Amino acid sequence: MKKLTFLPILFSIVFYLNAQEANQNKPKLLIGVVVDQLRYDYLDKFSEDFGKGGFNRLIEEGFYARNVNYNYKPTYTGPGHASIFTGTTPSTHGIVGNNWYSRLEGKRVYCVELTDEEGNNYYSPERMKSRTIADEIRLFSNFKGKSYGVSLKDRGAILPAGHLANGAYWFDGKNGKWVSSDFYKESDTKWLNDFNSINFKEKYLSEDWELFAEEKTYAKSLADENPYEGELYEGSGVSFPYDLIKGFEKSGYDILKAIPQGNSMTLDIALSLIKANQLGEDEFLDFLSVSFSATDYVGHRFGVNSREVQDTYLRLDKDIARLLNFLDDNVGKENYLLFLTSDHGAGEVPLFLKEQSAPAGYIDAKLIRNKVEEELDKKYGEADWIEYFINFNLYFNKSALIEKSVNLSQLNTTVTSLLIEMEGIADVYHSERAINSSVYNQMTKNGLLASESGDLVILESPNYIIYSKTGSTHGSPYRYDTHVPLLFFGNEIEKGESYKPYDITDIIPTASAILKLPLPDGASGNVINEVLD
Repeated sequence: MKKLTFLPILFSIVFYLNAQEANQNKPKLLIGVVVDQLRYDYLDKFSEDFGKGGFNRLIEEGFYARNVNYNYKPTYTGPGHASIFTGTTPSTHGIVGNNWYSRLEGKRVYCVELTDEEGNNYYSPERMKSRTIADEIRLFSNFKGKSYGVSLKDRGAILPAGHLANGAYWFDGKNGKWVSSDFYKESDTKWLNDFNSINFKEKYLSEDWELFAEEKTYAKSLADENPYEGELYEGSGVSFPYDLIKGFEKSGYDILKAIPQGNSMTLDIALSLIKANQLGEDEFLDFLSVSFSATDYVGHRFGVNSREVQDTYLRLDKDIARLLNFLDDNVGKENYLLFLTSDHGAGEVPLFLKEQSAPAGYIDAKLIRNKVEEELDKKYGEADWIEYFINFNLYFNKSALIEKSVNLSQLNTTVTSLLIEMEGIADVYHSERAINSSVYNQMTKNGLLASESGDLVILESPNYIIYSKTGSTHGSPYRYDTHVPLLFFGNEIEKGESYKPYDITDIIPTASAILKLPLPDGASGNVINEVLD
């Protein structure tokens, strides 16, 4: 009898110890790192020039999903950040561009800017119709877990941190300060004031931007002086070195957004935030998103094949190593889960491709609009037929349709016939017409929200862009824009690699499974089981 009495007590002790061990193994901090415009090929292309402690450490010690793609068009920063952290596409979360035309508001709107009843503009995530994983962390812990977002870009900070965040912080280049919004209820901002008291000009701009490595390292990139790059600032030229004090005199603190030092500053404030708010120090899971945006500004200005882009990544690698070392020392590798990915890729400069006899070119948005207006005037009579054209979305003026007794179906048919004959336009989507490719048709549908998107959506041909003749851009459904790296690292993540196809919307279901969290309300992705195995 004594033995039988002892057994339940023994089982209770074992259960308690196992529960304690499981609780101790749970991460205390989730960090989502987004490198803006990080193409998939960069991590391999520059691998031998990286150190051991940054990107290569993530690859060597973490799980690398090598075949992750965005499953919608348009591939822009706002939709990218929203999709990563909600686990769904613009058709659900509603961020259909960085900017778009709102019929309800009768104007072009910005993804994280709204107007209050008094007519004052403010920044918030309210245009996003889904919750993020950060919101689920807040709800799951009864608001004891903390949530923050940091980025040079407001949208890169605001969208990941979600609707229930403690705070989101971004860089105001006009005033040279890191700022937030009254939307957030964060009360203790002494740490932010302390950070803003740093002399950013002296710390980040006092030295010229020179090549970080030996000249021979940059053989992977185009020659320093080439016709495919734009200037860093007026009169800077397009070759190293760049005088950053002159850049400051021309552009003010905004110059920091377009140089590698902007990434270093982003990391510096992120580390200050972690320390000041004691992230990862108690039993409640905290969240931090860090979006490195300077990579995007550099890519847009100089092009994906430039030495400036390569140099920016060599320097960012050191910042990634610094981040990992800080987390190891201050949170403990067993206490954090980190994932790193990108909000989109980018394409080669079409001018460069054309000179190599590859198909590429430029689309003139004004020409499209004028030709459509002329064709509709000729067929139905003069009117202001187009209300707005943005992100390859055509919004028709419904008043003109009523006035001329033309229905939308007629208009769509007429305009489609015109557009598909134009160079650089591969196909057209509207409510009565599917794109010939089922893949691109579904990607287009995934990027649309009926109440926000245009009546007609243009599918551009590969490597045809609406952009300047220098620098690179993104937005298409093609692999150079959709294919991005995904790395999981930290708490109980085993080294691994996979070439199986996954969608960007699979990141949050996977992180949620690891952390045993409910999925965000709109999540449509699936768990990457290989990360958990």
